[in-house]
Amino acid sequence: MSANHENDLSLGRRYKKYEGAYNLAFAADPIPQLRRFDEMAPKDDPQWKRLEVFRGNDREAFHAHKSNPNDALVRPTDKEQAMWDANQQDKWRIDREPAFDQHPMTNNKWFDMSLEQRRSDASQNYFNGVEQRHGDGYEAWAAKAGSNVVAKGDYLQTMASLDIEKAQAARAQKQASQAESVQQEMQTPATEQQAATKRTRLSLAEFQGTTGQYIEQRARDLASLPDEGLRQVNDQTKADYQARGLGRIEDAGPRIQAINAFHAREQQQRNTPTQEVSSEAFTQRRTRQQ
Repeated sequence: MSANHENDLSLGRRYKKYEGAYNLAFAADPIPQLRRFDEMAPKDDPQWKRLEVFRGNDREAFHAHKSNPNDALVRPTDKEQAMWDANQQDKWRIDREPAFDQHPMTNNKWFDMSLEQRRSDASQNYFNGVEQRHGDGYEAWAAKAGSNVVAKGDYLQTMASLDIEKAQAARAQKQASQAESVQQEMQTPATEQQAATKRTRLSLAEFQGTTGQYIEQRARDLASLPDEGLRQVNDQTKADYQARGLGRIEDAGPRIQAINAFHAREQQQRNTPTQEVSSEAFTQRRTRQQ
């Protein structure tokens, strides 16, 4: 939670007034140390996040701060202030019964959900399914709870709160993992890119295969490179060409085309006699057979 309190005020002092409400709301928490309010809990304890949400939905706390904004004890955290603002604009409907078409859990002040989320179709479906998912577990829990047992409705609201917390934690972990992956990609050392570029610069002399296979392999390697890698290959090829005293690579185009045309004509001339001999031999075989 946001720590913008003055005078190093104890969290216990700030949230002590909610002790009874907390103990009722989380009596069925499977983690024993989270079932009851603990004013000495460390600052990173989940209890304080739960209480921050509850206070953000508390109109009395809002008016206490409004009446005495200089009192550090009643000053809100950033999250509480944002929730107060939203509830004020919503005319504090969270203090009233939900609309006739909404589930009774909609206005539960412990749910860490925006007002829009609470009233969405997805959340209403979730609330409607809570009893189906957790109702069967109430009797077994109540038998073990003894004097700490609470009504089934309170039990189900606890289970709903825990499910929401788990879903939020899973989303936060996923987002953190995605952010870490993006950061690692952005911080990929240039040496790795250079190494990838060098791997694509396999020479024909080193290649174990035909010239055609070499060209196909080179095309595949280059196609897998990002734009920056292709630029590096292009720049390096130009530098290597000039280093061999062959001039600019851009000037080589016409010469290469002329050489290719020469080789094509030679190949055609070599193929023509063969085709003529093959045709003549075929004619002779036909004559003998007749």
